[in-house]
Order: sequence, then structure tokens, then C-alpha cells
Amino acid sequence: MVDSVANATSTPTIEPNCLAIHLTYRCPLSCAHCCFSSDGYKLGHQDLAQITRLIDEALLLGTIRFVGFTGGDPFLHQDILHEAIRYASQKGLRTRVVTSAYWATSPEKATRTLASLADAGLKEMTVSYDDAH
Repeated sequence: MVDSVANATSTPTIEPNCLAIHLTYRCPLSCAHCCFSSDGYKLGHQDLAQITRLIDEALLLGTIRFVGFTGGDPFLHQDILHEAIRYASQKGLRTRVVTSAYWATSPEKATRTLASLADAGLKEMTVSYDDAH
């Protein structure tokens, strides 16, 4: 039986299980509803050293199971995205990415791009799509 008095006075804990890394705020789309105000004019991005440091620090929490790469559109830096996914996967993390899929201009190109990332360890992908896109 659970001690209801102890539970009523204990401090609730939050155990984060997902690290979201905004690789860039640059995006080929410019949607008025974007919560990050991403567009094609935003400059800068995380480099691989910053990303691996963030992953290593997050792992110290002991609760992180997923790392999600988002932005903007992280596919604008596919070389960094590829290596970051590989690094996170080697650390035992499940990986996901959010993209506008601007790069999927043909089934062949989409297959090539995703096959490479799947080989690096990508497990999930969300396509940010709605009427505004």
C-alpha cells in the first residue's frame, strides 16, 4: 500500500526523456504561423561539436531516450544532420527529425536521402505539413 501522506508532501519530479536540438532556424518556407519565426533569411546553425556536447550533457540526466532534430529545417545541413544522427544512435538514443520535406523533389531523391539517414540511425520523421505549406 502506498503511503498517501508521504505522496501528498513529496516533491513531484520531472524526468525529461527527449532532447530537441534546433539545428538551424533557417527554413526554405516562411510560414506566418511558425513558432520559431524561421525563414530563408535566418543565418547560422549548430555545428557538430556543439551537438555532440549537448547530447553528452543530456545523457548525464540518465532519463534521455530520444533526440529530435528540428529547426527551421535541419535538412539544410544534411552533412551535420547525418553525423549527429549517427552520434546519437551510437549513444543508444532513438532519433527523430522534423522537416518540411522541401528536399523530396522526386521519389528517387527522397529515397536516397532517407536511406542515408536511416543507415546513420534515423528512426522517425515528421513532415511539417498543413494548408499553409
